Amino acid sequence: MIIYKGDVLSSGTFASSITVPEDFTLFIEPGSTIQFQPRTGDPRLKLGLQVDGTLKAVGTEEAPIVFTSAHPSPTAGDWSGIFVSPTSLGTEFKHTKVEYAATGIKYSGGTSNDAEPIQIENCEISNFVFNGIDLIFARNTNIVNNLIHTGVGYQGGTASGIYVERSFPTISGNVISDVDTGIHIQRSSSEISNNLIIDYNNDGILSSNSEAQIINNVILRRNGAGQGYPVNENTQIPQRVGAQVLLKNNISFYPFSDPTSTAELKSAYNNFFGISSCSKCIDIGGNLDNASPDFTDPEIDPAAKDGFRLNMNSQCIDVGDPNILDIDGTRSDMGIWGGPNIPPPVLQAVQGQNSNALFTLTLADTTQYLRWFHNFVGEYNVYHADSSGGPYHKLNNPPISDNQYYVGDQSDGYFVVRSVKDSVESYNSMEVFLNIVTSVESGEITNVPERFQLDQNYPNPFNPSTQIKYQLPIAAQVKLTIYNMLGRRVRTLIDEEKPAGLYNIQWDGLSDRGLPAASGLYFFRIEAKGIGGQSFVVTKKMLLLK
Repeated sequence: MIIYKGDVLSSGTFASSITVPEDFTLFIEPGSTIQFQPRTGDPRLKLGLQVDGTLKAVGTEEAPIVFTSAHPSPTAGDWSGIFVSPTSLGTEFKHTKVEYAATGIKYSGGTSNDAEPIQIENCEISNFVFNGIDLIFARNTNIVNNLIHTGVGYQGGTASGIYVERSFPTISGNVISDVDTGIHIQRSSSEISNNLIIDYNNDGILSSNSEAQIINNVILRRNGAGQGYPVNENTQIPQRVGAQVLLKNNISFYPFSDPTSTAELKSAYNNFFGISSCSKCIDIGGNLDNASPDFTDPEIDPAAKDGFRLNMNSQCIDVGDPNILDIDGTRSDMGIWGGPNIPPPVLQAVQGQNSNALFTLTLADTTQYLRWFHNFVGEYNVYHADSSGGPYHKLNNPPISDNQYYVGDQSDGYFVVRSVKDSVESYNSMEVFLNIVTSVESGEITNVPERFQLDQNYPNPFNPSTQIKYQLPIAAQVKLTIYNMLGRRVRTLIDEEKPAGLYNIQWDGLSDRGLPAASGLYFFRIEAKGIGGQSFVVTKKMLLLK
């Protein structure tokens, strides 16, 4: 067994399990690949990563962290997985891939609902035997925007994308496919929203003796996968007070629940197509029966979720629960692109061929054009404001049919694009802040960084203070934090939005409470997220000597 104490781990292949002991923190560098040598036998007893302290597995979209098998032809269950114990504090998984494990990430908080949460965001968990994510006694855990797929089961057993027991997680924005059960919650309370669950065998969402709000999901079977139910409430203890499932704004193919179940589902403002009624649902209003959702392209790879946008003529637009609004303030749409947590999906500002995320123009863009991607042929209006939220003024008249607009004659500010159909504005893009290029020389912009960067502090070693330089090629939300060698936060130097540029900040050797830090090794860590979704995470060491 390898024990890591307060260290930074890069790529490596391991013939022994790894343990992060209590009160210590292990940082995994972005872009690292951690491989475990496979063994024969029960997959639960193979090599893995045990986290009793804190694990910070925070990669970036461009440089994800990968935990995988070292076998040249890997299969599910080559290694046991990542196990987080109840003594762990603040463990994070972001932009991390976990593949070919028995269970991808398992958290067991013992028997206490006071267990510290873990966060699992923007990860891919695939080719597992039992469950992709397994939570027991986990409170306030976020499972957000993950791709979870290909669960194979063990000795006739089933595999769930997400399994939750006696926990209170938020499960939102995930894509779950090729599993037996998409999400299984047992004796838990959970909000399950904006998930795409597809190609499952048994149940899309299985709720056992739980309170669940199931909102704005799309739950479908394709290609003849399975014969289960999109949502199935299995109440083994009917007298349990408050055990109920509430469905709102979902799109699903019936049948919705096992007709032999004694439980009932409360349903409002859902679209059930393929059958005209649900015998197990208590209809409390607003449901659509047997209406085609009119997705843009439901047969494409579900990982990007783009194929499950709604066409402009879909009957599922603006007919969700009137008490739930989309981010643009209109009545919510049904399906995964509706509700207050999802940016308006139809318009996306992008550069060149990149249509995967909202893109923010930066000083490095010498074309001075705002560009966007739209699923349909139409016309557009472009708006500009000096402050976030407006007031906006329209730059063009009449509407334009091109997917770009020259903004080089505008001041720095906030821009919104709105689609126009039959002379009526409908969908908005998200608001984006643009730094407009005002002087270009030989095709290059001066004094503007070309990439994210965190420099080594100077001086190092130091006493009592040191300088830390970093650079941003675009406007970004920046957090710069100092940790001690046990992984405990000592000082937060920055936690705010910064424009593109070069920065130099001093650490005076004091903690957040104003107390002098002791001599020893420290880590300084930058986390920057651009308005367009670009991420940058780097950790470096420094030495304080007194």
